[in-house]
Amino acid sequence: METVFNEIQHSVKNWWASLLLGTFNVLKANVTKSGNDYKFTGNGTVSMGMESNKKDYAFTMTGTINTMKDSFSIIFNTPAVMGGLTITLLPGNAPSATEK
Repeated sequence: METVFNEIQHSVKNWWASLLLGTFNVLKANVTKSGNDYKFTGNGTVSMGMESNKKDYAFTMTGTINTMKDSFSIIFNTPAVMGGLTITLLPGNAPSATEK
């Protein structure tokens, strides 16, 4: 995941790319600070599909991240995909190839 912050008027440009799910493009999100957390909301489009048969779908995004940037939750909600698709990103470690 890559996040690019734009300090102008508390806006953010964000994108998250997944080989399986596509690229989520957020052109602008609202960011507010509440205590030790930043809260944000936004919307955008994601291009999903198989091979050359891709289509753009609208999504909304909500999330929080603490000021230390070690705790976060980001939720992407795409209602038009497969009867509704929600993806939640949380911090953690990917399992090793040897774990079962």
